[in-house]
Amino acid sequence: ALAAIISADPNLLHRNELRLGVHGRFMDQAASVREAAVDLVGRFVLDKPQLTLQYYPMLSERILDKGIGVRKRVIKILRDICVQQPDFPKLQRSVSSLSGES
Repeated sequence: ALAAIISADPNLLHRNELRLGVHGRFMDQAASVREAAVDLVGRFVLDKPQLTLQYYPMLSERILDKGIGVRKRVIKILRDICVQQPDFPKLQRSVSSLSGES
C-alpha cells in the first residue's frame, strides 16, 4: 500500500514523518518487512538521486542486518548507487561497505 502511494508521489519521501516511518520498518522484527522497506527506498533513491543523501545512512546501516535477503538487497542498491550516481559524496564509503572494509 505504501509503495503505491509513494509511486504516485515520490516527493513524499522527503517528508520527515514518512522518513521516520520507513526507518521504523527498517528496524522491524520481521526480515521480510525490513527487506520490503529497503527495496522500496532503493527504487526511489535510484530514480530520484536527491533522495540518496537523505536515505543513505539508513540503507548503509542495513548492510549488517541479520537477514541475508536484507543484506543482499542493500548491496545491490549500494552497487547501483555507485554506478548510476558516480558523483555521490559518500561514494567511497559505499565502496568500502561493499568490500567489507567499513
